[in-house]
Amino acid sequence: MKRLTGTPAHERLEQLETLSTRWLVAMDELFESHISLPVAVAEYRQRWLSLENPDAPLPTLRRARREHHQHWHILAERCS
Repeated sequence: MKRLTGTPAHERLEQLETLSTRWLVAMDELFESHISLPVAVAEYRQRWLSLENPDAPLPTLRRARREHHQHWHILAERCS
């Protein structure tokens, strides 16, 4: 699929995903540095910071961006 870039919305969404991924990696490294996490922090990590949890914010953002790109691709083909 052709990558659609150039519009402010696409650029901002890409920047949001890049910064979110960077933040998530940093948080994961922080949590990994602790021998034992409190139960509440471990649950927070699983629910909100996990890439494996499809309902967590970053996987949800990535899925929404893929769907957005697919719709733009279809629209671009129809209008060409």
